[in-house]
Amino acid sequence: MLSTLKTLAYAGLGIQDKLNEVLEDLAKRGQQSKGEMAKTVAKAFSNLERRGKELRGKENHILNRVAEGLGLPSKNDIDRLEKKIQELSKRKTKES
Repeated sequence: MLSTLKTLAYAGLGIQDKLNEVLEDLAKRGQQSKGEMAKTVAKAFSNLERRGKELRGKENHILNRVAEGLGLPSKNDIDRLEKKIQELSKRKTKES
């Protein structure tokens, strides 16, 4: 699964490289002014960042589901147990 996510990330990087090539080519041909090109690049990178965040969110969701399916405790489970241990330790100290 991680290899699939890495492949998606590398694909995103490939898209970024290809976009730069296309924009440079357009600028060389004079079909797009430097200002327009800068706006286009900024918009494209903004979209790439947004998609990256969406993919990371999906990745986290998938990993959480896998961990849950394997019966692994969540961070909330561990935090709750640590709190319970602290409460029991305090109670034991008071009783001694």
